[in-house]
Amino acid sequence: MNLEITRTPYVTDKIFEDSLISASDLKYTATNFVHLGMLMVHVLGKSTNEFDVRVDFTMIEGYSKILKSYSDMLDTILISSIGTPLHFIIITDQESIYPIKKVTRERIGSYLSTSIIKEQVWNREQILKMPKRMKVEFVDIKSIADTNRDLINASKIYFSQHLPQDTAMTNDQGETILFTQKYTLDLFHIAPLYHTAFPESLNKLVVIDVDLEFSIDIINLYTEFKQMKDSALIGVGFDLTPHYYTLLEGYRAKYQDSNAGLVGNQGFNTGVVLYNLERMRKSEIYNSEIDAHKFAQLAQYYNITGTVGDQDWLTLMGFKYPDLFHILPCSFNYQNNTLYKDFNVIGEQEFEKYQCKEPPFIKHRNY
Repeated sequence: MNLEITRTPYVTDKIFEDSLISASDLKYTATNFVHLGMLMVHVLGKSTNEFDVRVDFTMIEGYSKILKSYSDMLDTILISSIGTPLHFIIITDQESIYPIKKVTRERIGSYLSTSIIKEQVWNREQILKMPKRMKVEFVDIKSIADTNRDLINASKIYFSQHLPQDTAMTNDQGETILFTQKYTLDLFHIAPLYHTAFPESLNKLVVIDVDLEFSIDIINLYTEFKQMKDSALIGVGFDLTPHYYTLLEGYRAKYQDSNAGLVGNQGFNTGVVLYNLERMRKSEIYNSEIDAHKFAQLAQYYNITGTVGDQDWLTLMGFKYPDLFHILPCSFNYQNNTLYKDFNVIGEQEFEKYQCKEPPFIKHRNY
């Protein structure tokens, strides 16, 4: 990958491709960018119905929580940049384009202002660097989901949470958590399809949640592609909670020698994922599993009740075909979700065994 790193003037209006396009029509696919995928839909916070389930969105300052999270994350990407060219591939809907563009433009403008002040006051010390080049394209989520509707709906059956609306849980301290219905949305079921949705000229893709905090340049994450063994298609970190430990209790009761869900084989968290799309397209094993009947067989074999969409599917694939996956160091997806400890699902000492002991490069604020 040839990434020239310099500091150059920046014109924010020129970074955007304005139209909402099909995934197959992606314009920038060459290796002179780090291609960074993000999923943001319904950012205006309107309730929506998918799969006969109503989904409501948390609002912050007039926008949905996801847009506020994106704004905060973008600040950290810019602050941590050493100039790596970035191509944002934002999978979204028509109504969300303008708010996302507005926030992106504002955060870049704020960053530039800060950079100028630092240059004047600190005499060029600690000067912040913008990516040498930056492009933003908006991909219509329907171009992925609607063309694979049978697969998406099958995934929702086996890997979505199906608790009744407004189901809640309260701990001994009187704190209450309301279980979300958001994992019935299409955006949580399209990851297995990226390799067929995007042009064949796009070989590598990093996909991230927007509730992250970066303290490194993204190129440091991207170099993990080079660490992947020849059989690995996907790079992903462990889930740093006993989530799959609890979900797989029935499976382990039947297969008592299995370590599925235990520390060291605890399932994945897909807040940060590296997809080698070229290898995924060539893998007979991987593509044979992208089938509605295979979804059912996988879920039934592991005796799992779905919770968080395609993360569940990738986790079960990791149990079945570990050689297809490269485990990212936990520093690249440093999660701080203490739900299982706070609600006494597992003891504190057991919970700590799942935690990352390395310094955080990318914090995942999944709480």
